[in-house]
Amino acid sequence: MRTAAAAAFLCVSGLFYTAACAGCAGKADTGDIVIRQSEMQNRSTNENAEESTETGAIRTVVVYVCGEVGNEGVYTLPEGSRVADAIDAAGGALEDADLRQLNLAETVQDAQKILVTAEEEQEEAGEQNAASETDGRIDINRADAAALMSLPGIGEAKAAAIISYRSEHGPFNSAEDIMNVPGIKQSAFEKIRNRIKV
Repeated sequence: MRTAAAAAFLCVSGLFYTAACAGCAGKADTGDIVIRQSEMQNRSTNENAEESTETGAIRTVVVYVCGEVGNEGVYTLPEGSRVADAIDAAGGALEDADLRQLNLAETVQDAQKILVTAEEEQEEAGEQNAASETDGRIDINRADAAALMSLPGIGEAKAAAIISYRSEHGPFNSAEDIMNVPGIKQSAFEKIRNRIKV
């Protein structure tokens, strides 16, 4: 009798033990799932942060700065930079540079050429501008706004566009190159072709 009772007690205890262990295992599995879900969420957050960083990368422009600056060359600048920033990147303007010929507040464009001329060059240009040299034609590489406006069909806006184009792209190689200036097409060129030169 005692032996049978003891055996029965052990069987019942064993069942409770098995059930309890199964419950512990279930909790452990649930805990693993929670940990794995947390890790996946962290990974997702990190990936999104990396994508956001890549998307927010600073855009740049490349410009060529030459003339009266410390170091002529090609420079990469943040998009939205000004002509003044480009000149600073090139080591700043030299002592004899004439910055009045440039719009220092202008936003630079990709592949733009920024030519910083010397005051002496501008003075010589002004002297030779006296509208006409011996043959009566105007040198479009040296003429100031007043001289350019003496040409038929060239008003203040077009004169400013010619000077701006000349500053950004350098001197014209031929009289026909003036048609590269925005607003000056074939018809406008025909009116002035015999009155200009380079």
